Amino acid sequence: MFQSITCKAAVPVIALALWSCVGVQAPETQPTPMAELPLEDPLEPVNRATWQLNQALVLGLLDPLSAGYVSMVPRPVRYSLGNVRKNLGGPSRVVNQVLQGRWEDSGRESLRFLTNTTLGIGGAFDVAGKMDLPGSKGSFNQTFRHWGMRPQTYLVLPALGPSDEVHALASLLDIATDPSNYIAELAVVGHATRFDRLAEIAPSAAGVFRSEADSYSLGKQAGPYLARTSPPDWTLEVPPDPATLDSLNAALAKLQDPLFVHHSRTGKARIPATGEHLPYSLWMQAKPAPIVYLAPGVGSHRLSPNTLVLAEHIHAMGFSVATISGVFHPEFMERASTAPMPGNPVWDRADVLAAWTAIDASIQRKFPHRVTRRTLAGFSLGGFMAMQLAGTEDRHPAGSVRFDRYVAIQTPVDLRHAYTTLDDYADVPNRWPADEREQRVDKVFHKTVAIFNGGPPPGVAPFDANESKFLVGYSFRRVLRDAIFSLQKRGRCGGLGDNGFTWRREPIYDQLMDIRFDEYHHDWLSAAEKQHGISDVSLDHATDLQHLDSVLRRHSDIRIIQNRNDFLLSPGDRNWLDRTFSHRAAWLPGGGHLGNLGDPAFHQTLARALDAEN
Repeated sequence: MFQSITCKAAVPVIALALWSCVGVQAPETQPTPMAELPLEDPLEPVNRATWQLNQALVLGLLDPLSAGYVSMVPRPVRYSLGNVRKNLGGPSRVVNQVLQGRWEDSGRESLRFLTNTTLGIGGAFDVAGKMDLPGSKGSFNQTFRHWGMRPQTYLVLPALGPSDEVHALASLLDIATDPSNYIAELAVVGHATRFDRLAEIAPSAAGVFRSEADSYSLGKQAGPYLARTSPPDWTLEVPPDPATLDSLNAALAKLQDPLFVHHSRTGKARIPATGEHLPYSLWMQAKPAPIVYLAPGVGSHRLSPNTLVLAEHIHAMGFSVATISGVFHPEFMERASTAPMPGNPVWDRADVLAAWTAIDASIQRKFPHRVTRRTLAGFSLGGFMAMQLAGTEDRHPAGSVRFDRYVAIQTPVDLRHAYTTLDDYADVPNRWPADEREQRVDKVFHKTVAIFNGGPPPGVAPFDANESKFLVGYSFRRVLRDAIFSLQKRGRCGGLGDNGFTWRREPIYDQLMDIRFDEYHHDWLSAAEKQHGISDVSLDHATDLQHLDSVLRRHSDIRIIQNRNDFLLSPGDRNWLDRTFSHRAAWLPGGGHLGNLGDPAFHQTLARALDAEN
């Protein structure tokens, strides 16, 4: 079973921030002789309830407070507070290094602590670092692992978050060795540095809580890897694959303004066909301006990292921006979808058009005369939907919103080819020797976590071709899992148990992670569509943009941005895009699929595509 190998791991690297936001230390560098085991979760219903409590704490209190703190306190002051916080941990690190028999590290850490406390004014300045006294790691979690203790049970603690029986005890001892708890003069400093740490990581944690369909699952899967104290094995079995390696860079794209998400307005537009209110996020310009309606990828949320990065750059270009969640995301599925299940572009494009029409009307009511021009832009599957709407513009219902331009960013052409590619990537472990499979999967996710704590040695690629393909495939497989779970929860599909699994999901997740995209498309979606008189031939026809060739070829207000090494495109797809769109298509040499959204060259290309004069 695919899930039996990977259920203990998490690929979306944003989960690292989620784990660290509640006090778990990043991976440390001392080797451990014992193999890691996946954590059992017998308390899942209780853990999930506690997780929701912590989520409410982060979103309702910590994130708003951190936004105000970051906006008022200058960066140099926050940087110095961070240094003080690290310095206060010096005694605890020394104690743990002694307990592990690391005498050289403990001596150097003691000298470092004394130097920064005196010459560095309580640790505000890292004088020791400039004197060639680098810091080293040390915690009770590391010590316990050095002694051979291994956790077995996953726990979520109120306010503290993800943990286990070993880490919970270690955290108490870490707190007990904090000198600010015993020296009255340091108490205020200790509180200030702890709040500074929360303010530093709360935005990332809040982003995970907002955008993930199941942030609990993500946190639980990332936890064992973040708590490890051993370095990963960086050796490669085969050479790297540039396309998928480029694509993983999408996780590294950063906002220029960490508070950009707080500048948005959250609106809700009533969808007539469902009677539900669909949330959307909006960044309005102060004066009348053109607006870009931005549709994200297959299962992305309207506030997912990639969506925010694009929205920020578009807003900086002088556009207002509105975003919605993707058609495979439960937020869209449960509020705006009239389809039996997502995946048929005929249904999906109609639902997307209805959503943008309702949102446009909502914006017009709230901001009359502030929209001068409308562009529909989308990336990945969102770009595919934009092309679907451009190609059927003459068939849009009366009263639908009209777009002045359509921009498709790294869109697939043939969804069947894209699905087959992603399934092939997700199934990479099945081609590894059976007796090595679990170890290799474990190695991939261990490296994923370690990248955010320094990465591989200089000159060493982080992943080989099989590893990067697996990471990409697995991330998309999780999207499909969450979409099918939403359908099952609402009784839209059968055969996977009853509806009473909201609080205990692991058994159903084990089954859902085995479902391939092509299986979903041909067995699940096709069966549902046949009940509405739609044949397999018609469904497959609709999933290929080339059936709209004649209309798209003549449409002068379409712009395409593609990467030459996008693995979701076949050679025939690339040739068709070149022939059909000619000068309206801009090609970038690398980036894989969405891996260059943070690159200046991409931003310049996007600006030209959005320019009404171009």
